[in-house]
Amino acid sequence: MPALVCLSQDRVERGRTVPGDKECDDLLQELRQVTGEDWIVLTYTQRHPRGFFDAVRGRPPISFLIYSLYADCHGEWQVINCFTREGVSIFNLGAESRETVMNYMLGYVAGIYAAQRRPPLLATEGDLQ
Repeated sequence: MPALVCLSQDRVERGRTVPGDKECDDLLQELRQVTGEDWIVLTYTQRHPRGFFDAVRGRPPISFLIYSLYADCHGEWQVINCFTREGVSIFNLGAESRETVMNYMLGYVAGIYAAQRRPPLLATEGDLQ
């Protein structure tokens, strides 16, 4: 069953670009342009505490930057829940979410270009020869 969530307008606006990650942001903008739909990518930092002795020694917790992809359902947002081969959601894995979200977007864009038989927007003339 798809996961639908309601997001504040502020979060939606933040998700329309991916600050600090030009590669992901370029792909998101191309996905939005090619599909004509409003896609967003939200990021947040997930922290995992270390053991007791690490905390005593003052070592910081382990942090992962989590990427989540959302599709506009006109009022609600569908979370694109990607799964691993083992059937585990990528959101439980942490560090691999960026690659999975970007692979999903790239596959979606490539499928549209293949169906339309036209080169991608990000391709240069040298790539086409």
